[in-house]
Amino acid sequence: MTTIDRSNYFRGLLLLISKDNKIDTEERSLMMSVGKVLGFEEKFCKTAIDEILENDFILPDAPKFSDVEIAKSFLIDSINFALSDSDLDPEELEYINQTAIANEINLDWLEDRLKDRIAAYQPSSNFNLSILNVLTE
Repeated sequence: MTTIDRSNYFRGLLLLISKDNKIDTEERSLMMSVGKVLGFEEKFCKTAIDEILENDFILPDAPKFSDVEIAKSFLIDSINFALSDSDLDPEELEYINQTAIANEINLDWLEDRLKDRIAAYQPSSNFNLSILNVLTE
Protein backbone atom coordinates (compact mmCIF):
# COMPACT_ATOMS: atom_id res chain seq x y z
CA MET A 1 0.00 0.00 0.00
CA THR A 2 1.37 3.40 -0.91
CA THR A 3 2.11 6.08 1.66
CA ILE A 4 -0.67 8.20 0.15
CA ASP A 5 -3.16 5.34 0.49
CA ARG A 6 -2.09 4.79 4.10
CA SER A 7 -2.50 8.49 4.85
CA ASN A 8 -5.87 8.65 3.11
CA TYR A 9 -7.07 5.58 5.01
CA PHE A 10 -6.15 7.07 8.38
CA ARG A 11 -7.42 10.56 7.48
CA GLY A 12 -10.65 9.11 6.09
CA LEU A 13 -11.41 7.18 9.25
CA LEU A 14 -10.56 10.23 11.36
CA LEU A 15 -13.04 12.28 9.37
CA LEU A 16 -15.65 9.55 9.72
CA ILE A 17 -15.42 9.36 13.51
CA SER A 18 -15.62 13.14 13.74
CA LYS A 19 -18.90 13.35 11.81
CA ASP A 20 -20.99 13.11 14.97
CA ASN A 21 -18.80 15.74 16.73
CA LYS A 22 -17.65 13.34 19.43
CA ILE A 23 -14.99 10.68 19.73
CA ASP A 24 -15.68 7.97 22.25
CA THR A 25 -13.26 5.55 23.86
CA GLU A 26 -14.12 2.75 21.44
CA GLU A 27 -13.45 4.93 18.38
CA ARG A 28 -10.20 6.20 19.90
CA SER A 29 -9.03 2.63 20.53
CA LEU A 30 -9.96 1.56 17.01
CA MET A 31 -8.11 4.52 15.49
CA MET A 32 -5.00 3.68 17.51
CA SER A 33 -5.19 0.11 16.18
CA VAL A 34 -5.53 1.32 12.59
CA GLY A 35 -2.65 3.76 13.04
CA LYS A 36 -0.44 0.96 14.32
CA VAL A 37 -1.41 -1.36 11.45
CA LEU A 38 -0.68 1.41 8.94
CA GLY A 39 2.72 2.08 10.50
CA PHE A 40 2.10 5.48 12.04
CA GLU A 41 3.78 6.54 15.27
CA GLU A 42 1.65 6.32 18.39
CA LYS A 43 2.23 9.99 19.26
CA PHE A 44 1.14 11.09 15.79
CA CYS A 45 -2.05 9.02 16.06
CA LYS A 46 -2.92 10.33 19.52
CA THR A 47 -2.39 13.93 18.42
CA ALA A 48 -4.44 13.47 15.24
CA ILE A 49 -7.32 11.91 17.17
CA ASP A 50 -7.20 14.56 19.91
CA GLU A 51 -7.22 17.41 17.38
CA ILE A 52 -9.59 16.15 14.66
CA LEU A 53 -12.65 17.96 15.99
CA GLU A 54 -10.87 21.32 15.98
CA ASN A 55 -8.61 20.84 12.94
CA ASP A 56 -9.75 23.25 10.23
CA PHE A 57 -6.88 22.28 7.93
CA ILE A 58 -7.72 18.64 7.25
CA LEU A 59 -9.28 18.13 3.83
CA PRO A 60 -12.93 17.08 4.30
CA ASP A 61 -13.09 15.21 0.97
CA ALA A 62 -13.85 11.52 0.84
CA PRO A 63 -10.61 9.59 0.34
CA LYS A 64 -9.71 8.31 -3.12
CA PHE A 65 -7.56 5.19 -3.22
CA SER A 66 -5.23 3.82 -5.88
CA ASP A 67 -6.78 0.36 -5.80
CA VAL A 68 -10.39 -0.81 -5.61
CA GLU A 69 -9.54 -3.46 -2.99
CA ILE A 70 -8.12 -0.80 -0.68
CA ALA A 71 -11.27 1.27 -1.20
CA LYS A 72 -13.49 -1.72 -0.39
CA SER A 73 -11.43 -2.47 2.71
CA PHE A 74 -11.82 1.15 3.79
CA LEU A 75 -15.58 0.99 3.29
CA ILE A 76 -15.89 -2.19 5.36
CA ASP A 77 -13.79 -0.68 8.14
CA SER A 78 -15.84 2.52 7.89
CA ILE A 79 -19.07 0.60 8.41
CA ASN A 80 -17.56 -1.11 11.45
CA PHE A 81 -16.34 2.20 12.86
CA ALA A 82 -19.69 3.88 12.25
CA LEU A 83 -21.45 1.12 14.17
CA SER A 84 -18.84 0.88 16.95
CA ASP A 85 -20.55 3.53 19.08
CA SER A 86 -23.97 1.89 18.62
CA ASP A 87 -25.19 4.92 16.68
CA LEU A 88 -25.08 5.04 12.88
CA ASP A 89 -25.14 8.79 12.35
CA PRO A 90 -26.66 9.97 9.02
CA GLU A 91 -23.55 12.08 8.33
CA GLU A 92 -21.35 9.02 8.79
CA LEU A 93 -23.49 7.08 6.34
CA GLU A 94 -23.39 9.93 3.83
CA TYR A 95 -19.59 10.08 4.11
CA ILE A 96 -19.35 6.32 3.51
CA ASN A 97 -21.57 6.70 0.43
CA GLN A 98 -19.46 9.61 -0.85
CA THR A 99 -16.34 7.50 -0.46
CA ALA A 100 -17.90 4.65 -2.44
CA ILE A 101 -18.85 7.06 -5.22
CA ALA A 102 -15.40 8.71 -5.24
CA ASN A 103 -13.82 5.28 -5.67
CA GLU A 104 -16.35 4.07 -8.23
CA ILE A 105 -17.63 1.31 -5.96
CA ASN A 106 -21.07 0.01 -6.83
CA LEU A 107 -23.56 1.26 -4.24
CA ASP A 108 -25.34 -2.10 -4.32
CA TRP A 109 -22.09 -3.72 -3.12
CA LEU A 110 -21.91 -1.15 -0.33
CA GLU A 111 -25.55 -1.66 0.63
CA ASP A 112 -25.00 -5.43 0.85
CA ARG A 113 -21.98 -4.95 3.16
CA LEU A 114 -23.95 -2.53 5.31
CA LYS A 115 -26.93 -4.89 5.60
CA ASP A 116 -24.62 -7.81 6.47
CA ARG A 117 -22.88 -5.82 9.21
CA ILE A 118 -26.11 -4.49 10.68
CA ALA A 119 -27.61 -8.00 10.69
CA ALA A 120 -24.57 -9.31 12.56
CA TYR A 121 -24.28 -6.26 14.81
CA GLN A 122 -23.19 -6.70 18.37
CA PRO A 123 -21.85 -3.71 20.32
CA SER A 124 -18.16 -4.53 20.39
CA SER A 125 -14.95 -3.85 18.53
CA ASN A 126 -14.35 -7.58 18.20
CA PHE A 127 -14.20 -7.41 14.43
CA ASN A 128 -11.13 -7.86 12.32
CA LEU A 129 -9.89 -4.73 10.64
CA SER A 130 -10.35 -5.21 6.92
CA ILE A 131 -7.13 -3.33 6.20
CA LEU A 132 -5.20 -6.28 7.65
CA ASN A 133 -6.33 -8.40 4.69
CA VAL A 134 -5.05 -5.82 2.19
CA LEU A 135 -1.70 -5.37 3.92
CA THR A 136 -1.01 -9.10 4.14
CA GLU A 137 -1.79 -9.89 0.51
